[in-house]
Amino acid sequence: MISSGPPVPAAVRAANPLDADYRRLLDLCPVLRVRLLADDEPAPSRLQGWYSAAELAGDPEALADSLAGEAARIAPVAAGYGTSPRPHVVASRLLHHYLWSVSVLIAGPWYLARRVPLIGGADLWMHAATGDLALRPRAHVTLAGEDELRAELRAAVVTHVEPLLTAFAAPARRGTRALWGMVTDDLASAIWYLGRMLDATHPAGEAGEAGEAGASAAARAAATVEAVLGGAVHGPAELRAVFTEPAGARSGAAGGEGESCAAAGAATRALRAEEAARPGPSEAAPHPATHEAAAVAAAGAVLPGHTEPLPGAADFRLLRGEDGRAHHTRTRLGCCLYYAIQPGNACLTCPRTADEERLRRL
Repeated sequence: MISSGPPVPAAVRAANPLDADYRRLLDLCPVLRVRLLADDEPAPSRLQGWYSAAELAGDPEALADSLAGEAARIAPVAAGYGTSPRPHVVASRLLHHYLWSVSVLIAGPWYLARRVPLIGGADLWMHAATGDLALRPRAHVTLAGEDELRAELRAAVVTHVEPLLTAFAAPARRGTRALWGMVTDDLASAIWYLGRMLDATHPAGEAGEAGEAGASAAARAAATVEAVLGGAVHGPAELRAVFTEPAGARSGAAGGEGESCAAAGAATRALRAEEAARPGPSEAAPHPATHEAAAVAAAGAVLPGHTEPLPGAADFRLLRGEDGRAHHTRTRLGCCLYYAIQPGNACLTCPRTADEERLRRL
């Protein structure tokens, strides 16, 4: 496999309305490892293991190298659980990483600034050895009508990922409907994630930009947020460490989706303690003014069902614990195969995970 080369060099970037959106998004989402490129900046080098979305979709060698990189990232984690994921698990995990990441990159500016980026296959790259991304922002769509803009969001995601689904179908051993179900799941998850991270850094009712305290809250929140949303072991070293440290050893960052149940529970309890310390009445259900509640509503409006080729709905619901507190949840349309890496530890949105188990972990 081609080894990792030096980082993509930085350059002075030309003004683009998306620039500020992406700076805010990357500050908000510490798990998203993306380098932004200017129009005149050289593309990341294939010789250093970088492949564009178009290359991943159309070049079997590029896809094979990227799958080998994902297998290498998964291997030490899986070995700790006595497993050796089969090739279709590796392919599903890599596709999940890509779909979730590109969903955040497209839905983020839409959610934060009502701009839908149009990301071409030649403008987004993934590094085979690390799973990191590089993006050259270009055009975007802004419309007055909310329904029309939501349709543009769905179309932008569908247009970008469709060639990749064709390329991943055989190695992931998934049919067309199952693949589009993954897209639906990861788009819903991405919007939900944005709301949770906004709550972590900009609690509802508080003014001002997030400072160091907000960034710290985002790092602490990432483990909880991603455990709730699903599971992934791709990504930078600090994210993979979540899976290799003893359960409960840390409550820090997690990436894509997921971590150990004990660590997730510890992070959740820490966040709940912070919430309880804030002034104001205790709420038995998610406060209607929280960013998470707004994001859940937004995801439901984007994915109401019957928006082919996206086969299902966001379909969020509330679970109420014994303490009366309510938690947003949903059930994925298809399994992300996280349990195949950590047996017996399916993610919290997995069809395999009953509501009773979700509440126990939370």
